[in-house]
Amino acid sequence: MLTEVGWWHDIGSDSSFIHDKPVLQNGGWDFHSRWFVDFLRFKVTREKLTDHLFEVLGTFNYKYIVVPRYASEKIRTFFINQEGGEIAYNCSNSLILRNKFYTPRFFAAENYSVVVGGLESFLSLAKIDDFNFTENALFFADRNYKLLEENLFRNSGSLIFVNSDPLELVMLTMKDSIIDASDYGFKSLNYTKYWVKWPSWRTVGSFVYWGDTLTTNGVNTVKIPFKVERDGNYTIWIRLGFAPSRGKLTVTVDDLFQTEVKPEAKFWSEPKWINLTNLNLRKGGHIITIRNDGKGYNDIDSIAIIETSKFQEQKSKILRAIKESETPIVYLLEAEINFLENPCSK
Repeated sequence: MLTEVGWWHDIGSDSSFIHDKPVLQNGGWDFHSRWFVDFLRFKVTREKLTDHLFEVLGTFNYKYIVVPRYASEKIRTFFINQEGGEIAYNCSNSLILRNKFYTPRFFAAENYSVVVGGLESFLSLAKIDDFNFTENALFFADRNYKLLEENLFRNSGSLIFVNSDPLELVMLTMKDSIIDASDYGFKSLNYTKYWVKWPSWRTVGSFVYWGDTLTTNGVNTVKIPFKVERDGNYTIWIRLGFAPSRGKLTVTVDDLFQTEVKPEAKFWSEPKWINLTNLNLRKGGHIITIRNDGKGYNDIDSIAIIETSKFQEQKSKILRAIKESETPIVYLLEAEINFLENPCSK
């Protein structure tokens, strides 16, 4: 944020009352905390997406929100209009708002819910009038594998899908077979010249497996090696970001298979899995080659190469566990998601 004291500014210098106190400014050194703060700063606040922000912050033990004197009028208005906020201090255009949703660091929740979704899940759940964060502990499926491996979601108060579906549960239980595409990004900010590691999808709160995606908008090719442990039939998937201004991807596996995919959408949607093909592969090393045509962006989250029989077995196991469970299933979806086109038809 550019201020009269420069781009980088420690908010603790604004008032002595927050010196040596825990401050949610940039999230600190923990990656997941930084991702959460990036989402709040660069998506929620900038686009003024909610009036439930204090309810979310209160769950994380934040009692006061400081709006410094150099904050813009739009930002000031956004925070003042949040539900649950009351002015505790107002002097020389510096505001301190007290959060009535503040919850102590340690509290007991009566129930827990398993969430399959990204950070946007907090805003979606906050819109439900009778949903209380302090009474429903949230276990995010991508951070709590034991819940999935042992089907413990069947004992939860609810299983919540936020812009996602049961396929994500299947893939999460097979994460050892999934490739982090961002590992193959060039160390650069020039996404026109290279495939690079990029944070845009996690910043908007979408569910991403590794945090960053492999991204480009130029005419670029990336080769991703993988190995299979035995001869057999394998199902091959790729998880791509659906959004406007997409380029066309050409995907090849060795010299056995080639296809084209264009994950175009009329709005910034979500990363989604696309089943590319089933292939008979020999034991040993193989290469997936992905080329962007340079006519738009593409964001690759993950690639999955899984034995077809193993995938079908795990899929049946997860779906059967959901069907036999008495746990309520909640789907929270963007209305626009119904208008997504099949990318393989492009």
